[in-house]
Amino acid sequence: MTTLGSTEAIHAVLFGVGDDAARQQFTKHLGSQIAEFESVMSAVYGRWQNFEDQFARDEDSATVVCSLFVVVARLLLSMKLLMLGHIALSGASKRQVLEALAQAFLFSKRGLPYLKQAREGRFSSNKAIGIAVKRSAELSLNRDAVEVLAKARDFYSQFSHATVLAMTDVIGLDGNTSHLGASFDEAKLPFYLHEVTARVNLAKSLVNAIEGIARHMREWPHAG
Repeated sequence: MTTLGSTEAIHAVLFGVGDDAARQQFTKHLGSQIAEFESVMSAVYGRWQNFEDQFARDEDSATVVCSLFVVVARLLLSMKLLMLGHIALSGASKRQVLEALAQAFLFSKRGLPYLKQAREGRFSSNKAIGIAVKRSAELSLNRDAVEVLAKARDFYSQFSHATVLAMTDVIGLDGNTSHLGASFDEAKLPFYLHEVTARVNLAKSLVNAIEGIARHMREWPHAG
């Protein structure tokens, strides 16, 4: 294996010299799943655009629309980072997806205090999923499904801190390699498959989630 000098190595990371090679390996091994994700996310983004056109009327409604946009944007980023082997950053981004989705439901439901709290800087996004579990009936959500999100949030929270698990993207499973930038470790393929599949499944749920939030928004005065 060729070892780059320190200057070359830093330059390679900053300018993504190894990015294409890592993506090609992910596409080689997980191409059908990635293609499915792309197709599903195209539909999700289109539905979000329709949602924005229908409901973005003022600061409050724009906050709901923006929360859903974060769901779309961060899920795309999460997959993009995963396809570069950046497991920790991908996991941290997915945690934001889950929190923003719960937040969008809470903000969209007329009569709940959370949108006002957010405007006043008193709402904690990391509590959004827990609140959604407790208020699942009011939000017309399946409590078991929201509890699954809570478990996923707890798992991905480990990637938001310097845990041993979060170090797995920079250390090869053979224990003898380390990666400054993008990488593909074939020994991690079962984990990659699990994580790509999880993002596909989450993406598949988002059109229905947007429809649920749209039902809440139609209860607002002067709704679209």
